[in-house]
Amino acid sequence: MKTGQKPKRFIGSGITHPLSAAGILEGDQSQVQQRVAQQKVVLSIQDTTDLSFVHHPSKTEAKGFGLLSGQDYLLGLKVHSALAVSEQGVPLGILDQQIWARPPAEKGKAKQRRQRSPFGERKCGLAAVSGSQRTGDSATG
Repeated sequence: MKTGQKPKRFIGSGITHPLSAAGILEGDQSQVQQRVAQQKVVLSIQDTTDLSFVHHPSKTEAKGFGLLSGQDYLLGLKVHSALAVSEQGVPLGILDQQIWARPPAEKGKAKQRRQRSPFGERKCGLAAVSGSQRTGDSATG
């Protein structure tokens, strides 16, 4: 792209409204559920990733970006994904994905929570909602 030239829009995508993370996953959920239902055993591989926007000065707390670590200058988003995989290691699709920004007021609170509650009594907000609960399906039938 030449200096001063505006980027071209992707034409022919058929997208007429803004995309959201939930909207992207929603389109694939029925296919993922079908593939999962065909398996005897499904593994759920989970990971949390940081998306750093430290080199993008326009990405600020006021625009919805949060702290990534104890450093005040590292702004971005947190992404926690759960990927369904067959026993043979074949990816079946994304079961669930949470995207959030850590508010600056929460800085240092995780360390305080770990120090005051024994491991067995801790609560994990991510484990409270499974993919089937999120989509309204019942795991028990």
